[in-house]
Amino acid sequence: MLTAHTTKETLRPIIESRHETVAIAATNAPNSTVLSGDRTTLEHITSDLNEQGIKYQWLKVSHAFHSPLMDPILDQFQEVAASLTYHPTTIPITSNRTASTTTPDQLNDPGYWAGHIRDTVRFHDGLTYLHQTHHPGLYLEIGPRPTLTTLTHQTLPTTPTIQPTLNPK
Repeated sequence: MLTAHTTKETLRPIIESRHETVAIAATNAPNSTVLSGDRTTLEHITSDLNEQGIKYQWLKVSHAFHSPLMDPILDQFQEVAASLTYHPTTIPITSNRTASTTTPDQLNDPGYWAGHIRDTVRFHDGLTYLHQTHHPGLYLEIGPRPTLTTLTHQTLPTTPTIQPTLNPK
């Protein structure tokens, strides 16, 4: 996986002929888009990025998440997800898969959760939707590093209050 410092619209023509092995894995901020898939194909794509003067960086990950390379595990994941017991939420949840408020049907659907492995993470779109519809006064980042805090500052038009919950040592 690699992060390209550009928009998904700029990357679409670059990956169009390679869609069977590479996908847009995440849209994180206006100029932060993650590509994922076959390493050799991604290396060829970096040549195109270099030619266009687009900066990028490789991500240290164990798998090519949110790419066609995840397809072989989707059925098994969905089977496991179907074995879980789901309960109604008590607060609205904004989905980074749909960039909208989730429905109870989505949250109870094992296929919805399996789709998170394969589909593009729409953090930028989901955050924009959340900001415009719910106007939160505080954003919490729950994760091992404050990566999303930085992306939130890059995305929102005003400087929100963001509190990371874990600090790397």
